[in-house]
Amino acid sequence: MTGDSMALFPMKIETPMTIRSVIVSQIIPGLLDLNAVAGFTTDTAEPAFILTTEIPTSQQSSRTKQQQETDDVHAFLTACVPASDVGTVIPGPHKNDPPDCIAHIRNRQYTIETAQLMLPTRNGKPNSIGRWKLFEQLRDQLFREAGRLQSRLRQHHGYMVAVWFNLDTENRLPPRGREIAEMVDHLKATQPPGPEFFDPLRRQGAPETIPAGTAMTHNEPGSVGCTWAGLPNEYKSGLRRAIGFDIALAYHETYTRSTLRAELRRIIEQHDDARSEVLVLTVGANTREGMHFPSTGLFADALFDDPSPLDGWTPRQLRAVALHDVEDNRVRWLHGTAPWA
Repeated sequence: MTGDSMALFPMKIETPMTIRSVIVSQIIPGLLDLNAVAGFTTDTAEPAFILTTEIPTSQQSSRTKQQQETDDVHAFLTACVPASDVGTVIPGPHKNDPPDCIAHIRNRQYTIETAQLMLPTRNGKPNSIGRWKLFEQLRDQLFREAGRLQSRLRQHHGYMVAVWFNLDTENRLPPRGREIAEMVDHLKATQPPGPEFFDPLRRQGAPETIPAGTAMTHNEPGSVGCTWAGLPNEYKSGLRRAIGFDIALAYHETYTRSTLRAELRRIIEQHDDARSEVLVLTVGANTREGMHFPSTGLFADALFDDPSPLDGWTPRQLRAVALHDVEDNRVRWLHGTAPWA
């Protein structure tokens, strides 16, 4: 907390753990685009982190599935093959069957399957794509209806509003279809805390507990909620220009090494097919809709730091599996070796 600026985020400790570090990433002074804590689980002493919030950004226009796949494969090859050796990368011959792409390297062609890794969701539910879709849909609706909603949402002007879905209720992902309307209604009905909240903090410092319904709010069913952080004057975005504020995505998930390994194996098993010579697992790339989620960097770091991501398991048919971290432009071969080496 600094002056009138305060940021609070929901964090549910679902797995007992010892926290060793706080992970933050800053877009500009005064605004964090990623918040998490990391440590070790109490029972098994395995590495784990709790993701609390991130600010996704739009970095390119929407693409087709085939465009995304060829972009991801080309970025991978750029990271591990000399540029002079890389020829064309084209979609595979059958749209719904492996391989996704045909890559030409040193006058030979190679069949490559590709998939984007995303953070898993607890209790066997689908991965983070459901939550990301909700965020993208909310963002699109705020843009689309900015003229109509601006007067109803003026109380949020000048804030980064961190939104969350299903914090205190059953994890209903993928979306049920009502979350966006519920979130817009909640934003209309709630407002940031005023002087009556901040004045005591200036005199007494941060309290041990935060009064309900002040700096963090949720609707009656607990299906949606939000909190606020002040935006620096120099922060610019399309959504802030359109409606006066921007939105971030809040989480309430704990990720352990074993859950990330399980997700990695699940994705490899889905794509384990002899028609592809190489499976490229991309982490940190933009989604098909062009959004970038900073939390993917945590997944990448966890996998690159893991001494044995596959924990002794190997796919039955794939000759090679490579992990590509787009943000740091690094490649790790998880199984086999590059067939063009």
